[in-house]
Amino acid sequence: DRMPAGAAKTKAQRHEERYLYAAGQGDVLFEQGLYEEALARYHEMLRYRPQDAYALERIAACEREIEDEKLRAREATREAVVDDGVYVVSDEPPVLIGGLEALHRSVQYPSRAIDAGVQGRVYVTFVVDEQGRVQQPAITRGLGFGCDEEVLRVVRQARFEPGRVDGQAVKVQHTLFVEFRIDR
Repeated sequence: DRMPAGAAKTKAQRHEERYLYAAGQGDVLFEQGLYEEALARYHEMLRYRPQDAYALERIAACEREIEDEKLRAREATREAVVDDGVYVVSDEPPVLIGGLEALHRSVQYPSRAIDAGVQGRVYVTFVVDEQGRVQQPAITRGLGFGCDEEVLRVVRQARFEPGRVDGQAVKVQHTLFVEFRIDR
């Protein structure tokens, strides 16, 4: 009644192999700085060895690294200020009230652009202030034939939920484009 050599592994052997595989994966991912993925592997280890001291220690290390990354990201955001207190990056970006579709619907295709067959995108950069108003709009790539002026007109009328850093409304630099297509 003995099983031949190499026969089916016991459940305990399979669990041990899976534990060791998850541990190896977790350690490699941790060394690569992929802490979220490593964390998942260390939690997987606990399925095979509940309350395993090594897995618990590695989980704590991952959680510390993840928190440190979040802290560094917040600090980088605070330092991402350009001239006059305007942020390039914010925790929460400005949100266009009514959405981009509503903005695009209010654009009137200039007849001289249609007559000239002008199509493409107009890019506009501006600052959204703490009250959600547009300041300093400037065309960064235009089409001419009245399209640039039309985009400036519409963007100046737009209102936003302001961008936020650490929960506070701040000035944020923002860019968007308006597409001009004759067939629309």
